[in-house]
Amino acid sequence: MRTLALAPGRRGGLDAQVPVLAPSTRSWSLTGVLRSEMEWADVLLLVGAAASLQGSGRLGRSVPPVVVDDGHGPRAVAPGPPITPAERAAARSLLGVGDRPTWLLVHDAADRRRARAARVGPDGSVRLTLDDPELRDAAIAAADVAVSPIPVDAVPLGLLEAAGRGVPVVAVDSGGVGELVDVHTGALVADDPARVDAAISQLLCDEFRRVTAGAAAAERVRSVAAPGPWAGAWLQRCTAAVP
Repeated sequence: MRTLALAPGRRGGLDAQVPVLAPSTRSWSLTGVLRSEMEWADVLLLVGAAASLQGSGRLGRSVPPVVVDDGHGPRAVAPGPPITPAERAAARSLLGVGDRPTWLLVHDAADRRRARAARVGPDGSVRLTLDDPELRDAAIAAADVAVSPIPVDAVPLGLLEAAGRGVPVVAVDSGGVGELVDVHTGALVADDPARVDAAISQLLCDEFRRVTAGAAAAERVRSVAAPGPWAGAWLQRCTAAVP
């Protein structure tokens, strides 16, 4: 296969395998860029919000074979080092949370508004977010639990990043989240704010379970999100699409 256009958003590890086009989902020129790049692409891979372009006519009449991300596959994330006590203390000092129970609000960019509006938040806990890139690492290091409080199609990248560093996870049962989250790595719950609250509270109150679930979460990320087999599977799908 000569080339591959990936659109839009993150590169997801595929750029190590084939040439990749990854404009921002918010780019006003996204459609125009895609039409131009399709002239040299053997396969067009649509992911996330770009999947809605298929069949809409906005890509023009003549397009290369199209592969659409079903949103259920794990993403390529390199697990980070375990969070040390010193790093955790520094992060909590920087964010001003002290010793208070702290949970991390995790979402993808397209779900930011829905996640913020979710009626979730145990009494006495402090909520951090991943919205500020400069404080992203500190938010992960300071968190007791990472929480994805709304249904999602695919595992949010922030959830993988936090889990990869040993933060236990709570998520609503939807899409492919079950590949990462279960009773061993945290809690997978129904789409019910009361159940999400209860799951967060249980982890915040049980240090032993947080530690063991966090270690299991990091191991799970290493097993399901390694870029090698994931990228290989996508290459197989894309190659099969070439006439």
